[in-house]
Amino acid sequence: MKLILLTFLIISCSREKPKQQPTFDEKVQAVTEKLEDLKIQADHFVDENGWPVSESCDAMLWAGKYCTAFPDYVDITAAEIDGKFFRTPAKSCLDDFRSASTFSRDMSMGLLSCLVAKKDLEAIERHIEYGETHSWVMGEGPLSRTAYSPSLIGLWHKAARNLGHDYNVVEVGNLYPSGLIDYQAHLQVMDIYLRHKLVGFITQPMINRLNEHGERKPNSVFYKTMQKLYLGELSEPINLCLDDHNIVGEYVRCDGEACELVERIFACNLILESLRKRVIE
Repeated sequence: MKLILLTFLIISCSREKPKQQPTFDEKVQAVTEKLEDLKIQADHFVDENGWPVSESCDAMLWAGKYCTAFPDYVDITAAEIDGKFFRTPAKSCLDDFRSASTFSRDMSMGLLSCLVAKKDLEAIERHIEYGETHSWVMGEGPLSRTAYSPSLIGLWHKAARNLGHDYNVVEVGNLYPSGLIDYQAHLQVMDIYLRHKLVGFITQPMINRLNEHGERKPNSVFYKTMQKLYLGELSEPINLCLDDHNIVGEYVRCDGEACELVERIFACNLILESLRKRVIE
């Protein structure tokens, strides 16, 4: 009997103990440290204005997303002339034949994300004034790129109202069709990100699109973070945030490494903001 008992004890002790799940505080610490590490890496990829160095004419989009995590480090107005913004601080994309327009609606998403993070009402007011005096054609090039849609105009007015300037206009919402891919899907999710940030809630059509893109690209740290953020199930996004081998996706129209880094920073910061909000609540 003693031999049987001893054998049982040896077997019991030799079994691997179940792996303990990280505590809430450990998750916060891990994401905080990863974001700090990514910031150090990003320091090697930014120019004197704090923009990720890139030959891409989508630089405004990525500078804006980087700015959401580190607003004090990015001078987004380096690409501005009296409320009119350009794709890059050099303002030469159209002249150099590297883009069909000086600005576009997708660049507006990066710009507005940054100005909201900075709480820069004056810059928002300047851009709205430029829009009002130019029939909301925000640059040179095809109107399909440069003319703001009613929903985008409403988003800018909503940002201004949140920061203290109510223009007393009807803010038009957006539609969320299914089946978008590539950069169009990315911009759809960016729109949802901004509307949630400015309004504080999202609608069922928005949730449907987040689920669609999150399931379509399960390894995208941005899509998966947005999908899970509103459900409170952050384990998957945290794992993607911490994964140094994670690849952003085909919609990245930039110089590769810098934009991959910016997208991880953007998503990791979203996760950290959500975790810290739970502490406050």
